[in-house]
Amino acid sequence: MKVSAPALLPLLRSQAQGEILAWVFLTPGEHSIVDIARATNIPETTVLREIDRLTATGFVLERRQGRSRLVTPNPDNPATQPLTALLAITFGPAHVLRQNLASLDGVDYAAIYGSWAARATGAPGQPPADIDLLVVGEPPRTDLYELAEDASTTLRRPVNATVVDRAIWLAGTDPFVATVQQRPLITLIDNLHQAEGITVAGQPSARLVPAALSHWRRSDEIADLFSGPTDPDWQHDRERVGDDLRDPSNKR
Repeated sequence: MKVSAPALLPLLRSQAQGEILAWVFLTPGEHSIVDIARATNIPETTVLREIDRLTATGFVLERRQGRSRLVTPNPDNPATQPLTALLAITFGPAHVLRQNLASLDGVDYAAIYGSWAARATGAPGQPPADIDLLVVGEPPRTDLYELAEDASTTLRRPVNATVVDRAIWLAGTDPFVATVQQRPLITLIDNLHQAEGITVAGQPSARLVPAALSHWRRSDEIADLFSGPTDPDWQHDRERVGDDLRDPSNKR
C-alpha cells in the first residue's frame, strides 16, 4: 500500500512519521514506545520502526528502564535544533497549544480548526498562514490571548483564538459553530463529553456523546493493525458460541 506524504510537511514519508517526530522532539522529557503510541494513536509496531531509525542515525538517545525503551532527542546532534524548529512550525500547533492550554481555567473544549486542521487531516493546499484556535467555555480572556501570543512566537505564525459559549457550541445552530463542526477539527482538550453511559446487564459498555471529528486516520496509517495472521480457530470457536439469550447477572 502506497503511503502518502503529509500535507503539513511533504518532505516526510508519512503523517505517522511526522506525528511521532513531533511528539518526541516537542514534548519535554523521556518517552517510551507505549507512551508515544498512546499519545499519537499510532500502532506500536510503526512507532518502534521509526524509533529504531532515529536511534540508529543518532537523532535520539535511548536508555533502558526494565523492559521499556526511553528515548529523548540527542542534544549533541547538530540537526536537533533546526529539526525541532521545523517540526514546531509544521506539526507543532497541536502539541504546543495542548500543553499551553492545560493550565488555563474555564476550558470545556479546545480544538484547532481551519486550514491547519485541514492540512493535518490530509487535505492538500498551501502552508497555513495562521492557526485558528477554538475554545469553548469561559476562560480568562486576557490569559488566553497572552497564551495565543506566546504560542505565535513558538509556531512563527499568528494564533487566532475564538471563544464560544458552551451552550451555543452544544446547540450547534449558530452559523459559525455549525460551519466549524462540519469541518476538520483537531481536538486539544475535551471536558464536554462526559455523557451518561450505556450499561448492559448492569455493566458499563458505551458512552453516548455528540458525534464530532477528533482526528482522521488514513487507511495506510493503521494498516499495521490488520497485518497480523488470521485466527485459524475462529470458525471452530464461533460454532461453540450459543445463540440463546440470557442475563449474565443471573447466576441461576
